Parts: sequence; structure tokens; C-alpha cells
Amino acid sequence: MRPSRRSVLMGLGLGLLGPVPPWPATTAWARKGVSAVVIGAGIAGLAAARQLADLGVAVTVLEARDRIGGRLWTDRSLGVPLDLGASWIHGTRNNPITKLAQSFSQPLFKWDYEDAEIIDLTANQGRLEDRIDLLQDRLEDLADRSVSRSDGSSVRDAISQIRKDRRFADLSSLELDALLVYLVELEYAADKEMLALAALEEGSAFGGGDAILPGGYDRLAQGLAQGFDIRLSTSVDSVAYSAAGVSIQADNRAFDADFALVTVPLGVLKADRIAFDPPLPESKRSAIASLEMGLLNKVYLTFSGPVPDLDVLNLVRVSHRPQAFPFWVNLSEPAGRPVLGVLNAGSFARELERLDNAGRVQAAHEALDTMLDSLPPLVSGLSTAWARDPQAFGSYSYLPAGTGFSTRRHLAAPVLDRVFFAGEATSPDYPATVHGAYLSGLNAAENLLAAAR
Repeated sequence: MRPSRRSVLMGLGLGLLGPVPPWPATTAWARKGVSAVVIGAGIAGLAAARQLADLGVAVTVLEARDRIGGRLWTDRSLGVPLDLGASWIHGTRNNPITKLAQSFSQPLFKWDYEDAEIIDLTANQGRLEDRIDLLQDRLEDLADRSVSRSDGSSVRDAISQIRKDRRFADLSSLELDALLVYLVELEYAADKEMLALAALEEGSAFGGGDAILPGGYDRLAQGLAQGFDIRLSTSVDSVAYSAAGVSIQADNRAFDADFALVTVPLGVLKADRIAFDPPLPESKRSAIASLEMGLLNKVYLTFSGPVPDLDVLNLVRVSHRPQAFPFWVNLSEPAGRPVLGVLNAGSFARELERLDNAGRVQAAHEALDTMLDSLPPLVSGLSTAWARDPQAFGSYSYLPAGTGFSTRRHLAAPVLDRVFFAGEATSPDYPATVHGAYLSGLNAAENLLAAAR
């Protein structure tokens, strides 16, 4: 089986940033007294703050949560690091996140998507594995055509064209849905009816395989967050800006600075959790309204002993409800204890959020029991509910049908050269990735410095 398209295409290196200007020495920035408030201590905000602070800019980071990292969130309550948000480095070759992990002495565990097994619980077994590569190629051809025509099609709209291809004529609707869940919905965190077909051609990617961080993704956030002022549990209410500077209101306190850098998730912007005075330009507000926030939730299960006969890293579950518990990862080797996780996307993930943690764990355990024999006793379980998180309202952004590639650039554009924006949703080259968020933070910091010269 193939890994996601995002993880196999050759990338464009660090070209997003362009040439680095010859910035003044650190002491020069300090003498000028340049100040900036970064809103959000996720990877984008931390990258920007690190860059600015290293050059002598007075930086204050305001974070609504009681922790740093944002959607980098590692939980250790079950006795092993489990990433509840981002888990993978997508494309390790020349990826800045790979380099960041190395700089903080964090080991990587290579993730092999080919080490997989499909467990088909439907009546028509054994007809899917040989179609995965064919379908992915066909989808990319149709996506490329959709881009050239600017037709605003959704992935669902492509199904009729796929049906005309004799290579897929014998697949049932259930089987085709299962393949689309695996290839598309899990990667983009959106239902095929909502996702733009053109989204499959959006952006670039780094080469090389994927990897996870056995020590936890949060180690990277902790490594970046050194040497500047971070205010936790400080929720920003408003940002006022003019040619003279910015004033941020947070928890009945004003933070005044020369510049503001907004790195909160798209979901927070869509919910109007932060008021802007004056209101943001129409192009910015339209971009916020047009992009959508996807949902990818996880359930982790830990067991009292090894799961018998489980010797692969990935399990694909095909059932009569294709969205239900479709993709499992076996973390037992990197975790050093029996741990399995399952990813759910889109509307089914949203449906699971109606349950509490115990209910989600039970549902996942029951699904796993339909796949594998003789499961050892369940010890504990942990799950996520990102749509209900008021500091995210989802997992990561996606391009809905009818929305163009330029939307992310409008979202990223600075306002009055006083308010700058960063985060994965602003990255036209690497959307919905940690490296995209990280690079967007560096890029926004560079633009802020250019405005401060």
C-alpha cells in the first residue's frame, strides 16, 4: 500500500521562505526597541517567537491553554507518550521538523505504510488491495483536470468518472467508499462530499518516508519555547491596530506592541473568538469563511500483553460502515508496550464526539475485537475530541469544494504591516502539516522584521 500523497511527492525544500535578508545584528533590534505580541503557542507561534527573540525583538507570547504546543499535544497519563494531535513527520528528507528533532536529540521511528494488512469484514473480500494504487493515480488525474478547469468539483463528484473506468467497474459502492475513506478522508480529515477534488493537487511535499517521535511531539515545542515570555491561560479577546502599533486585550489586560502575529487555528478565527479593530479586510474575512476545519480524532488502547499474531504496523478495517474505525496503527514497538491507535475522520469522528471518553474507548475496542482474535485484556484507553476543543474547533484545515488555492495566501497576508498571520491554514505549499505551520511562523517573522526595518 502507498502512504499518503503528501508524504511521497518530492518537495520544494525551504523555498517557501525565499532568500533570507541580511538582518541587522541582535543588538541593533534591541536598540530599536522593536516589540511583538505572538498570539498562540503552537508550533507556528513558537517558531516565529523563537526567530524574533533570537534577533533581539522583545516578544510576548499569549496562549489561551494552560500548556504550550497547541495541536502538538502529547499525553503521558497511560505511562507512555501518546500524541493526541500531530503524530507524524510527513516526508523526512530535508524537512525542517526532522532537523528540529535532531537539534533537540529526539529519536525518530520510521513509519512504513507498506507494512500493512487489510481486514475486510464485508462479503466481498480480497478485491481492494490491488486497486489502491490504481485509484490513487486516477484520483490525481481527475484532480489535475479539476484544477485546470477550475470547476469547483468535490471528491464525491469524481465518483461517476471513476465508475466509467473499467478497472473499477466491479467494485461495489461500499468497496469504493472504503477506498476513498482510506485514501482521501483520513488524510484530509473531511468527508468526500465536502472536500474539493482540487485539494488533492494542493501544495507540495518533502521526499523520504514518514516518521513518528517516540518521545512525543511536544518535545519539539518545549525545545523551541526557551528564552522569551510566554503567558499561559491568557485568552485574547481583541486586537486593535493602526499605523502606530497594536493593542491586544487579554483577560482584562492590555498588551501593547509594535506588531501582532496571530497564529491561532482557523477554527478559532471562524468562530470569531478574537475581535479585530478595525475589522479585517474583506479578502481576509472571505478567506476565513471559505476555508474549512477538518476533523481527525484518535482513540488509543493499551493492553496487558502483546496482541497475538499482530506483526504489522498498519491495519485497514473495511466494514459495512467504511468511516467507522478504518485505520489502525500498532505502536507497540516504538512505545515499548502493547498500544494500538485508531484514526477516525469527518462526520464519523464528529459523531463519536457525542460519546464521552469511556464510550469512545469501548466503541473502538469492540471494533478491534471484530478484526483480531484473542485480544488480551484492555488496560486503559484515551481519546480525542478536537471539534469540541474551544481553542481549535477541529484538527486542521482543508480546501472545500468551490474554494481556490489563492485562499490560503489571502489568509496569510499581513494587515497594514502591523498584524501578521501564521499557522498551517496559511501555508499554500504545506497545508495541514506541522512543517507547514512551522515554516509559516518563520515566514511571518521574516515579513514582520521587514516591516520593522
